[in-house]
Amino acid sequence: MIGPPRTAPLLFTRLVENVGGVQPAARILHVTPRTVRHWLADQAPHPAADLLWYASPMGRHALTIDQGNLIATLHALTDNLSRRLDAAERECTALAAALDRACGRIAANDPRA
Repeated sequence: MIGPPRTAPLLFTRLVENVGGVQPAARILHVTPRTVRHWLADQAPHPAADLLWYASPMGRHALTIDQGNLIATLHALTDNLSRRLDAAERECTALAAALDRACGRIAANDPRA
């Protein structure tokens, strides 16, 4: 899954700018603007940067791309499993027919007898 960058030195500053500044970032994070300015001057907690990432246009775009990739992957896996299931069903039918030809009546209570 695509997520927020872990090692960008000015990550929080860029994310605050990306959501529209200190006031919108404070509303998103449910903190005061003073707290956001303090985090800009020092270092923001990583969960705050994560939340701003997912609320920013950059993060939403990355999530959209990730969801599209996941849908395509799951679709391909489903198609592959469907083909394998069809092949297994054909093989079981062929084996059952071969068993019928080879053994005939198997038991006294065999419904095919």
